[in-house]
Amino acid sequence: MGDPDLKLYSWELFSSEDGEFIKPLQDREAKYPLFEKKAFNVSEYGFGKIFQSADLKSAPEGIRKAFDDWISGAVPFLTLCGSTGIGKTYCCCALMRKLHDLNKNFISKDIKRFLEELYIEQKDNGHIYNLLNVWKRVDYLILDDLGSNKVTDWRIETMLDLIDYRWSEIKPTFITSNVLKEELKEVLGQRIASRLFSGRVISATGKDKRLDKERLV
Repeated sequence: MGDPDLKLYSWELFSSEDGEFIKPLQDREAKYPLFEKKAFNVSEYGFGKIFQSADLKSAPEGIRKAFDDWISGAVPFLTLCGSTGIGKTYCCCALMRKLHDLNKNFISKDIKRFLEELYIEQKDNGHIYNLLNVWKRVDYLILDDLGSNKVTDWRIETMLDLIDYRWSEIKPTFITSNVLKEELKEVLGQRIASRLFSGRVISATGKDKRLDKERLV
């Protein structure tokens, strides 16, 4: 059956007056098929294999505490700012692993892929509302490298729409940015910066680990 620590799930689809619901069931092997929890694969979220081993266990204690507060909802908005190569994407992937292990419902995107999917949605359907609503309502959202793309009015307004909804609904949102903390307002605008600063903003410093040929930790 595989790793005994993996949780097993089965599902029964049943009808009611209000429609169809999915009901979780356990220990019903005779009647229902069982499925092992899928192993974490960073590539499925659009991140490179180099981050497959990312794990919060190697993060500084302060970072681990910040992530624990974020997952618990004590600090719904968490932003990590810093220059290129200091480990921001590593932190994203490590946090994804943590959410996966906790069976949390989450979406994680780097900003380039985020924008590409919006453009495709706009081209195919004439609007982005359905896709954007999925990202608005997911339990946990991770966005990597905010501010790394050219800033346009449309991108700012779209990002504000997403961030404002999640801010007003107190939905856990983790953002990384290569924009320095003191430059967030200038680059992303007052309205986005205000919502980010309503949570916790961490400024990370250090050498570019890619240039130093060090492991991202």
